[in-house]
Amino acid sequence: MKHHPMSTEQRAELDQSMGTISEMLEDIVGVLRACYDDHDSRTLRAEEVRAAMQRFRWALERQAFAEAPHNAGDDRIPVACVRAVAADASSSSAIHGVAPGWRISITPQG
Repeated sequence: MKHHPMSTEQRAELDQSMGTISEMLEDIVGVLRACYDDHDSRTLRAEEVRAAMQRFRWALERQAFAEAPHNAGDDRIPVACVRAVAADASSSSAIHGVAPGWRISITPQG
């Protein structure tokens, strides 16, 4: 099957829609926590949906990075990828999975 990358306009629209959905999911989780409790199955399912949405966003960011043109020898990691790794880390001050001696340059994506 032939792969057709998203246009800039399509990606902007997707990002906006996903932001709206994420905000709505935050509101839903808040309401369910207030009405029930953190261990109620409805609250847990809403949190799972919110987590799935975040994983989907990270997957799209990784895909966009993989498809972006890179200069030979450019070993910089985009800020979005560093945020994803740090968010999964047990400590917010640590980035796991980086071998000793590796150099990471954090540059803004534009």
